[in-house]
Amino acid sequence: MPYPIPVEELVESGMIVKTHGIRGKVLITFSNGLLPKNINDFCFLNFDGMFVPFLPLEVEQLNETFYYFTFHFVDNINIAKKLTGKPIYHDVRKCKFLDNNVIGPYLSGYTVYDENGNYLGKIIAIIRGKQFLFELRSPEGKIIYLPAIKEFILNNERVSKKLTIHFPTEWKSLL
Repeated sequence: MPYPIPVEELVESGMIVKTHGIRGKVLITFSNGLLPKNINDFCFLNFDGMFVPFLPLEVEQLNETFYYFTFHFVDNINIAKKLTGKPIYHDVRKCKFLDNNVIGPYLSGYTVYDENGNYLGKIIAIIRGKQFLFELRSPEGKIIYLPAIKEFILNNERVSKKLTIHFPTEWKSLL
């Protein structure tokens, strides 16, 4: 049963990737390093700033991170298509962290600090490739690109969207 949850306690847990079939089933990936403790528990989708609860009717696990979901009241492909591409959110208290330092699109909007607490900027994009990059807007408004190295992530505060990273002295010239 849905219960009141402060928006500050919702974390992006996955993404609705695509539809499957014509009866409203969708493919969800949980590639952000966390899973709901109870996969059948309700989740939230953001519609124009309003978090709407969705209760799974049926869940089918494909592998560790991919699941087929059928939600209550989503019973055809037209409704399901409106959900594709949307991130899903869960109550952080009801999630288990598999890998808190995984790098993914959910990091967009995070503020980034070095190990000394100095503010480096805000992540405006994650650029995928052989080497992922953080596209940061510095406090001065300058765009800088930093290698997104998982081992350099010292702390990932998902609720406050704050990332603390190891910032080598060789990178100081980028600022």
